[in-house]
Amino acid sequence: MPIAGKGMLLTSMDIEPAHAEEFNRWYDEEHLPRLLEVPGFLSAGRYVAVKGAPKYLAMYELEDHNVLRSTAYLDTVKYQPSPQRTKVGTSRIGRNFLRNLYRQIFPVHTDPIEQTVEMAPFLGSVGVAPRRERRMTFSQSPEYLGDVDLPALRPGATVVLPVNVDGALVSFGDAHGAQGSGEITGAALEIEADVQLTVTAREREVMALVAAGLMNKQIAGEMKLAEITVKLHRGNVMRKMDAKSVADLVRMADMIGIAGKS
Repeated sequence: MPIAGKGMLLTSMDIEPAHAEEFNRWYDEEHLPRLLEVPGFLSAGRYVAVKGAPKYLAMYELEDHNVLRSTAYLDTVKYQPSPQRTKVGTSRIGRNFLRNLYRQIFPVHTDPIEQTVEMAPFLGSVGVAPRRERRMTFSQSPEYLGDVDLPALRPGATVVLPVNVDGALVSFGDAHGAQGSGEITGAALEIEADVQLTVTAREREVMALVAAGLMNKQIAGEMKLAEITVKLHRGNVMRKMDAKSVADLVRMADMIGIAGKS
């Protein structure tokens, strides 16, 4: 059975008959729509056992099994329960709850064209406007990136770019389906692509507050986030900036102009 993505989440549970009507109404009218708003959740369906247990089963098709580690899922669903979920969610009234996450192992690819070409899609051009106004048809620079043709700019990649002019003027395109380590000879498979670009200042805000000397609990209060979400953002910042210590991060924040606020 072909699926839309490369991940699958299955949950099953038993619910006491006295709570079943309210539980099913919450699941169908609030919980499923909320999950389907999270990027990477492609579809969802619920089932009831003909016989045996657990009685209820929910299946979710995921773009990738790492969706459950995304900040969108953690911030809007897992660590931000609604009042109704707190009242009738599976952790409150469910029994025999099972939750399993799967990654696709066969077939290896989900698109027919990928059966003949090993696809590794990425964006060949990502950048912002340079400091000085100029005209150019082909340009690359550590200052603003540009038409760099780097396979590392693949789905899920994080790029930290400076803001040189008001509005940043972010540009991206030149989608590639496959390429070697460089497009020196022009040998690459260029494709049409629908791209979702997420621009966020949240990790930048966490970095500024860490640089200001705030602890995770204080940052959580300042940003109105769960403390565990702050830990996730802080870990992402340390990893992306390749900082070995808080002192390293403070020094880097100063170098790129992220001033700690107290």
